Amino acid sequence: MVQIGECYLEGVAVEQNTERALSYLKEATKRKVPRAMALLAEMYLFGHYVEKDLEQAIDLLHFAAKYEALAP
Repeated sequence: MVQIGECYLEGVAVEQNTERALSYLKEATKRKVPRAMALLAEMYLFGHYVEKDLEQAIDLLHFAAKYEALAP
């Protein structure tokens, strides 16, 4: 899901579609995928394709770190 979201975000092998990219990344975030959380955090931190939201960015980075630490 994360890789597909990244492809849509950057327009790699598919036409760029930020709405579809966000959909994939948000779904991966619901499934507690740290990479998706980190990508979304970066988007919220800098306001890339979404409205800038520092609180959301910090929350996502916190959870990304937590779930990355729990990964085998």
